[in-house]
Amino acid sequence: KQIYISDVDVKCRALAYNTDGSHLAIATLDGKVLVLSDDLTATIAKVTLTTQWTQVIAYSPDGSLLAVGAHDSCIYVLETKSYSLKFKLKGHTSFITCFDFSVDGQFLQSTSNAGELMFWNCVEGGQVLSTTAVRDVRWATFNCVLGWPVQGIWPTGAASSFVNCVTRTSDCKYMVSGDDLSKVKLFKYPSPKANSRFKAYKGHSDEVLNVRFSNDDAYLFSVGGADKAILQFELVRHKTASLHGK
Repeated sequence: KQIYISDVDVKCRALAYNTDGSHLAIATLDGKVLVLSDDLTATIAKVTLTTQWTQVIAYSPDGSLLAVGAHDSCIYVLETKSYSLKFKLKGHTSFITCFDFSVDGQFLQSTSNAGELMFWNCVEGGQVLSTTAVRDVRWATFNCVLGWPVQGIWPTGAASSFVNCVTRTSDCKYMVSGDDLSKVKLFKYPSPKANSRFKAYKGHSDEVLNVRFSNDDAYLFSVGGADKAILQFELVRHKTASLHGK
């Protein structure tokens, strides 16, 4: 049942709700960020960040920061009291594909289309060059397709663009990937070893571009490419976990 609708007169690329669900941030194809109220009736902020289109967007766990990744290879970090720019993070050589905040919101990890994994300090606004410094950081989500916990989602010899997306349950027990062969795959988290075991699920007829769990981890949603399909799976946990199509 549709509850609210709003025409924002611009093509949208990514969406994110803040922690309490009161703000909906929208990343657009013309380099802007729109922030609407939860009922879509009020525009809280409208910010132009770049002339190139924005790709990914996410709030920090406490809702105080909003990160936006764009096709100019930069990450823009806004503070959400006024939605003003706090930091512009430079270092990637291609457009930003995904990122995750740490549980305390002090760090950000990001990946790019060039196969880069980088880490950032959200307090000081600089790149963290030592991976040892973030080795024990607890990540609030794990949507980056690169990193120690997700090494096993990559088939041997796969192209750097083969795995398009990954997401982890909030209890850090399972994760799901989507790939170019239209497969949704369920893994244990973490899966750092090559050729980690998984369960594969069909339904999409084209590449799987994104996957996300519901807030309670009860359901998984996957988004296809050319098939323009959104699929819903139920995460069923017994002795082992499995996904059931709904």
